[in-house]
Amino acid sequence: MRELYQVVEVGPSWYQDNIPCQEACPVKTNCRGYLNLAAAGEFEKAWELALDPNPMASICGSVCAAPCETACRRKEVDKPLSIRYVKKFLSDWTHASVRVDGHSYTQPPPPVIGPPRGRVAVVGAGCAGLSAASDLAKLGFGVSVFDALDQAGGTALAGVPPFRLPREVIDRDINGIINENVELRLSTYVGRDVTLKQLHDEYDAVLVTAGCFEPNYPAEIKNLDTDGVMAGIVFLERAYRGRPVEVGKSVVVLGAHRDRA
Repeated sequence: MRELYQVVEVGPSWYQDNIPCQEACPVKTNCRGYLNLAAAGEFEKAWELALDPNPMASICGSVCAAPCETACRRKEVDKPLSIRYVKKFLSDWTHASVRVDGHSYTQPPPPVIGPPRGRVAVVGAGCAGLSAASDLAKLGFGVSVFDALDQAGGTALAGVPPFRLPREVIDRDINGIINENVELRLSTYVGRDVTLKQLHDEYDAVLVTAGCFEPNYPAEIKNLDTDGVMAGIVFLERAYRGRPVEVGKSVVVLGAHRDRA
């Protein structure tokens, strides 16, 4: 006797209910997929799956807030899977491993899914600007990324201490983005070395991703301009640039966020 089954079209709500980890990720990383590949020992394939929607996957493996783990259904049994640490392992393993043929891992170039198009200037070589450059290049655009610093990375570089985010980890993501369609123009201060008007005239479009080195505190917090008061992100940026920061004999740190540590 044949059994009849109802076929139900899968919609967004099904994914939200059944794969909450992927739905919780801002870029919808297939974390279930790369965890399964990692469990099978397919580390390179797992890494490339993790990298597919997110060109900054190495950085995220070290400092992402991991909303996927908060949503992980495994916590209903004992505790969430360590999704972010698996991503970190995959990044470390693939970039440190040497194949049987003696060659080290080389990240495959991103596919170009669009015909050749115009040229875009991106102001700011932080995570937002570099991610935009990666996506624009996939769509067929030529991209020039401008930054005032002499290194790319933005807040990830100048706002996160190396013990938390090693510089070589940042370089992995940057090296995977820079190709024949994406160029870096560092030590170029837009507004001084080149104007927005000049960029507008030279390029078909200009995208400004200028960074967040200036804190944006609630208006209820008063006296932030008092001598001796400094935002954590400003302190870290000055320390990175080697600019002197005068502090007294005793220091009070307000807040327990990772940049305060």
